[in-house]
Amino acid sequence: MKQRDGKASTEQGGKPVNHKTNGGTERMPPIDLSADKKLLRHEQLLKIQNIALADTFPELLLGEAFLAEASKQLELLDHFSALMIRPDPLNDQTGNTLIKTGLFFSLFDIVDHVCKSNSGFWGIYDNDCVACFFETKTFPDPALNLAEKIHREMEGRENITVSTGIAFYPQLTYKKEDIIENARKALEHAHLSGHNSIVEFDSVSLNISGDKLYQQGNIDGAIAEFEKALLLDPENVNVFNSLGVCFGVQGKHQTAIDMFKNVMKIAPDDVMAPYNIGLAYLMIGDKDKAQEFFLHAFSLDQNQLEVVIHIGRIYLEKKDPEKAKEYFKKAVTIDENSGTGHRFLGECYSKLNRHEKAINSYVKAIKLNANDAHSLSALACLYAEQELNRDIAIVFGRQSVKLSPATALFRQRLGKVYFMFEMFDEALKEFKCATELGQDCESFILAIQNREKKK
Repeated sequence: MKQRDGKASTEQGGKPVNHKTNGGTERMPPIDLSADKKLLRHEQLLKIQNIALADTFPELLLGEAFLAEASKQLELLDHFSALMIRPDPLNDQTGNTLIKTGLFFSLFDIVDHVCKSNSGFWGIYDNDCVACFFETKTFPDPALNLAEKIHREMEGRENITVSTGIAFYPQLTYKKEDIIENARKALEHAHLSGHNSIVEFDSVSLNISGDKLYQQGNIDGAIAEFEKALLLDPENVNVFNSLGVCFGVQGKHQTAIDMFKNVMKIAPDDVMAPYNIGLAYLMIGDKDKAQEFFLHAFSLDQNQLEVVIHIGRIYLEKKDPEKAKEYFKKAVTIDENSGTGHRFLGECYSKLNRHEKAINSYVKAIKLNANDAHSLSALACLYAEQELNRDIAIVFGRQSVKLSPATALFRQRLGKVYFMFEMFDEALKEFKCATELGQDCESFILAIQNREKKK
């Protein structure tokens, strides 16, 4: 949370927005003051009209009406601050989120007093959010001090905390009407920082906003937020990482690599940057470059499971099972419950003709994941080849095909199992299916057909 030094302005005479305006103004309906001492569920309290202070603030504006009036007043200001304030939730003994109704009466009263004392104006932004604006006439900006004053008075009066987001104008290329939204983003940042937080809009606020857009599937919107964040903090590692992920999702792998390389320059000990670059190079199809960066990540931290597995997989693909085996052994040391690690270790042992160790590794993988089709298929072949258990070999082979019917390799392996046990009709069916899926089974098919001709 940023902190700023500065003294609060003591100018008098500011007219708040909750004075009479022309047109169809949305105003607060009357309320039942007996609700003041009730504790209500937060969800029930969000309809702000139900707790309006019609008698105390008869012209209080809310929602679009407030924002429209605020826009008129802000047109006259060259420098101003926007504060968005929200009470922090309480928890009752059953874990339900609660808000005390009375605190809204206090919050409105405190904010109104602070605004009148500092040439500010205020209104209801949305549901349980209060927004207020102050003209900046001194430096440093007094907004932080005013927010702290509101926090102290709320805690002293109600023994309840609030959180506040602050935004300023001018900043970057934001228009005046954007500043209230920036204050809202700072408020979201404040809530993530914990109760009683005051946060000034910054690159972290934008990173949080971008992450939210990313989760919603709005990748372009997220990128726009992250790029603005870099204007506020050109060395924000998290933002560069976030941009890299977004560009990777869009298939712009070289741009993603550039983002992650910026992270490596700023934070050379960050293991995730070279790891992410390795992933991007894998997507491009450059396994040598991918391996280079995975190995660099491994040099920074030898206990990152995904890094170790990727290194091992590339060695396997380069037909170096002996080298790959060392990394997969490391993987299952890091996490003995890594089914993936055990499966690839089994594949290494199988290629090295160390069949007993291969079987042991595949069995461990299946114990950890009964639906591991790769391990089931490989184990079916090993049992058949080693003549260990005919029935289990067939069951495992069939199960692998059931789990992944479109995988040609699994079809071919099941065909081999049938072939070894002289179940030729079943074998031919699987070999033909595997062939249709792209696996070369011609030698097996010819062998079965020649056998039929000799009958």
